[in-house]
Amino acid sequence: MKNLFNKITSVVGTAAILAGSLVPILRPLPAAASTTWNVGDVFAGVAGGSYKVYDNAGVFKETISDGLGGFTTGCAFNGALDKLYTTNFSASDVVVYNDASPHSIAQTIPTGKSNAESVVFAANGHFFIGGPSDGIIEEYDAAGTLVDTDAVASDGTGGPDWIDLASNQTTMFYASEGRNIQRFDVSTDTQLANFAVLPGAGSAFALRLLPPGDGTGGLLVADSGDVKRLDGTGAVAQTYDVAGEDGWFSLNLDPNGTSFWAGDFGTNNFYRFNIASGAVEVGPIASGGSLFGLCLKGELTAAIGDIKLDPPTATNEAGTNHTVTATVTSNGQPAANVLVSFSVVAGPNAGQVSDPGECSTDPNCNTDANGQTSWTYTSNGTAGSDVIEACFTDVQGVEHCAKATKEWTEPKSLPGRMTGGGTIPAGTTTLEGKHGFELHCDVADVPNRLEVNWGKGNKFHLENLTFATCSNDPTLDEEQPVAGFDTYKGKGTGRLNGVSGATAKWTFTDDGEPGTADHAIITITDGVNTYTFSGNLKNGNQQAHPDL
Repeated sequence: MKNLFNKITSVVGTAAILAGSLVPILRPLPAAASTTWNVGDVFAGVAGGSYKVYDNAGVFKETISDGLGGFTTGCAFNGALDKLYTTNFSASDVVVYNDASPHSIAQTIPTGKSNAESVVFAANGHFFIGGPSDGIIEEYDAAGTLVDTDAVASDGTGGPDWIDLASNQTTMFYASEGRNIQRFDVSTDTQLANFAVLPGAGSAFALRLLPPGDGTGGLLVADSGDVKRLDGTGAVAQTYDVAGEDGWFSLNLDPNGTSFWAGDFGTNNFYRFNIASGAVEVGPIASGGSLFGLCLKGELTAAIGDIKLDPPTATNEAGTNHTVTATVTSNGQPAANVLVSFSVVAGPNAGQVSDPGECSTDPNCNTDANGQTSWTYTSNGTAGSDVIEACFTDVQGVEHCAKATKEWTEPKSLPGRMTGGGTIPAGTTTLEGKHGFELHCDVADVPNRLEVNWGKGNKFHLENLTFATCSNDPTLDEEQPVAGFDTYKGKGTGRLNGVSGATAKWTFTDDGEPGTADHAIITITDGVNTYTFSGNLKNGNQQAHPDL
């Protein structure tokens, strides 16, 4: 970027060059951020200390700002996708944003670079910083502490401003705004042979390794006049371009594995290209700023194993099943026989986990030849939003996780009412209790009553029915009278041993006569003690009735 100063000033208007850094005179105040960041969202460094955020279709979502002003360039999410690391070129700081809304700034890390431009992560959580104004690549641990500096050979600006770490975790590929794609071993501090010498004249900027991430699959490089795809020998195999775009600078891979994004610093437009065909899939998108960096949440990187969870969001009625599919890749390729653990980490079904026998195609949740395994779990019938997490551990011992959300809505209730009661026998972890009730499927219908008695004088008396839904389970048969439903789920508040404020929830089923197949589950709590009853009735009956 250093050699672009003259071009930049003609594009972005009046600016000042202070201490070797380009600093815009106008610095907008930090903007509030309040949207959810999804996998595939695009982050465009547009100066003013800011990044503009777009969804994967190119629709603008919001602007985030670090309050430092100056030019913004590279960015990358950590492996857990819960932090966004950005580079403020002018201040030479790494500014870290929390992924969780409202995306507050978690950390500001001063670097030793004259101008911090690019950031890339290793599998162990360390990250590397490159920049054009000195011949140093810096390595930081996950806490942001500098752990190593590598003095590398460079051409062009004299600094390794755009870097990408190979899948072996040690070979750094980089460009220095010249014609060489160079390599350095960050483990042994050894300069390696150049990967390629680009044909013609011009400046090479951002680059990304293609699968399998060791150079044998080639790479993409933004080479000013066009974007080039190099093969494993370093030869130009394909070019990508759009008429009127002559300053290709920023570049990053899409999570879909078939596309990449690239931006032009002259027009400030960016696009999504299909890697195979070269077709423009999205764009032009006018960033409106000084566009010097692009990254994506969930972008494919060679150095970090990746896991995706599909569908990322879904909505269904509570009480039904939901299936999520995890796809694991290593070095950009499907990873087979990888153990994936699924769990619901938040929401009404929190605590549910993938037990042996619950996954497909492998019951124990190992991935198949496509790097995939699926898990199905059943909602407990409570409305709300679950957060589902899938994790695996790579060969380096680093855990990688992906999250998805599931919105459970209140099921549409069938009309009617249920009456009955009887004795619920004690189980291994449940109490014996006696209950009697008359409950309507519509909470507005009355009367609604429920009494539960157990032990030596314990009693719950329903005062207010707060939720009710009636549904039909095809495996049950209510017989006569035909009510059209056989399952009643409800919640309410009432008196526990004469004290109001206790809550109860229950599920009653009617599976025909004489009632011995009818089932009841009741949970009562006063916030301190919880009483649970569950089982087929020992005597009594639960009867579904049609709406009158």
